[in-house]
Amino acid sequence: MIEEITFSDLIELPDRMLEKNAKIKYSTILEKSDYEKYDVKLLKSDIEQHLERFQRNKCFFNVPTEDNIKLTPAYVLRDYDRVNNINDPVSNLITRKADEQHWLVDFYNKIMDLATILTYDETVYFINTFFSKYSEEKISNIMGMCKMTLQPIKKSCLVKVWYGLQGLDK
Repeated sequence: MIEEITFSDLIELPDRMLEKNAKIKYSTILEKSDYEKYDVKLLKSDIEQHLERFQRNKCFFNVPTEDNIKLTPAYVLRDYDRVNNINDPVSNLITRKADEQHWLVDFYNKIMDLATILTYDETVYFINTFFSKYSEEKISNIMGMCKMTLQPIKKSCLVKVWYGLQGLDK
């Protein structure tokens, strides 16, 4: 589990996911009875909300900062031991940025964990659907199968990813 990620980690997430998935030998798609219980459209929209947040916030990569160091107007570092005002817009912005960085680390780790659960075909489907934004027709051409053969892979992938992302805010 990675504690700190960089911008390049976020950019290379699909490639790293494929690399990690290639090392996994014993992974299978779900049985039809397992994925038929779920509404695939709802699962896909839920996953898309997570991926949209990821795309919006991936520019927030970790930059080491000290909690008690501020820049003065003359750009000289000075220590402060006081608590900032709750209505301070700068503190609110920094807090939101820190929250997004923590969310990105959690998201990255969950996606990398999913790489060990998904089959290779599910991983290819996931990356091409959510990162490359390809249509099902194009994905089926890439994978060398018809759209009907892709459907069980798609449904199994969406259920596994949705389940794996549980616990993350949207």
